[in-house]
Amino acid sequence: MSDFVIEKGTLVKYTGKETDIIIPYGVTTIGKKAFKKCKIKSVVIPGSVTEICDWAFSYCKELVEIDLPDSVTKMGKGAFKNCFNLIRIRMPNGITEINDKSFWCCYSLKNIKIPDKVKRIGDGAFANCCELTNITIPNGVTSISTSAFIGCRQIEMFSVGVKNTRYSATDGVLFDKKQKKLVKCPASKAGMYIIPDGVKEICSYAFSSCENITDITIPNSVSHIGKCAFRDCRNLKRVNLPSEITTIEDHTFFLCRQLSEIHIPDSVTSIRESAFERCGLNTISIPDSVTYIGNNAFALCWDLKDVKLPNSISEISANMFADCHELTSITIPDSVKTIGYNAFAGCLSLDEITVPRSVTDIYVSAFWDCRSLKNVNLPNSITHISANVFSNCGNLTSFTVPDSVTEIYELALSYCHNLRTVRIPDSVTYIDDEAFLKSEKVSIESSLGSYAGQYAHEHNIDFIEIKL
Repeated sequence: MSDFVIEKGTLVKYTGKETDIIIPYGVTTIGKKAFKKCKIKSVVIPGSVTEICDWAFSYCKELVEIDLPDSVTKMGKGAFKNCFNLIRIRMPNGITEINDKSFWCCYSLKNIKIPDKVKRIGDGAFANCCELTNITIPNGVTSISTSAFIGCRQIEMFSVGVKNTRYSATDGVLFDKKQKKLVKCPASKAGMYIIPDGVKEICSYAFSSCENITDITIPNSVSHIGKCAFRDCRNLKRVNLPSEITTIEDHTFFLCRQLSEIHIPDSVTSIRESAFERCGLNTISIPDSVTYIGNNAFALCWDLKDVKLPNSISEISANMFADCHELTSITIPDSVKTIGYNAFAGCLSLDEITVPRSVTDIYVSAFWDCRSLKNVNLPNSITHISANVFSNCGNLTSFTVPDSVTEIYELALSYCHNLRTVRIPDSVTYIDDEAFLKSEKVSIESSLGSYAGQYAHEHNIDFIEIKL
């Protein structure tokens, strides 16, 4: 019985257990996922094959080498994705496209010759090919995805065919032909790098994973820096932002652990999601020109101590300062209306917070695990105390619920082991059964006959009658 399921010339599935296989002549197409997760080590593909479909050899983790015959003119997405031990592949001369994620995470691939007829190199085509060292872009290539070579940490240089009309290379760095766009810097480049005058755009992922670069000088001609442009530049200490940029894109400086300070120019109006997440920033001053700061923008900046927020933002976004362990205080501007989910969660050194009257919503877990928090001042503009919002604030000893609040949700003040008094106004008509879970020392202060008093009685919590 054949180990190959073949339907009208398409090899649909390999069902055998052999590790070295020969595909029968007459097969014209290797179907979608035909060999996915098979434990093959080598494969001979006949000259009758013209197409390799999406994910055909993906997750063949033991595949070491393969020769693709020149009859192959089309190779689908992820064709060899996650072939971790693939060392060598001969590419067919007839293909015009290296599709998206074709060699994604082929960690062992040392060399690749891109055929002369290739016009497009797709998204993540060679992403995380950690052993690649040199890349030559042939004359015919007209489109290279900015994510084509992300995570290729050993690339030493890019070179481009002299007749290529779209791309060029200088000092091993890949540019567009007119050198107005910096497309990709080889990850092995070290020390200082000065971007040439006249460059207008730094493309997405341009310097990502350049772990040995310490200083980057950006000319004032640059007006746009793409997302993830400096992501994972772990030793980057100094970089200037030119006065023409208006947006700091998603993940631009993500994981730049040595970047301790940066000047944000007045031209910037938007700081996108995770722009500085996991950076080594000590201090940051954000100009009033900025009207939006995205989720996780400064999350996990463990060394961040001093923050100046602009009086122009309307929201403290979700996780904006989550796990900023050294942040001791922060002034929330009067322009802010909402404090997002987990916004200050895990700010272990934050000892006081005053929320302005402009704020109408404080979302779930906003101040969760702020272990040093002693003083909380909430405005008479919020209507509820959200779930988990002050949970695990171990140094909180007293808490006053504003007169505007009607509801206190689950785990709102839970695990506050030193919390002794919570003053609750008559306006409150609902308190969740677990609002004060594991806050063993807590007593409730409220007026006689209030909902809070009834709640205290029903939950065996000490009640102190006061006049409100």
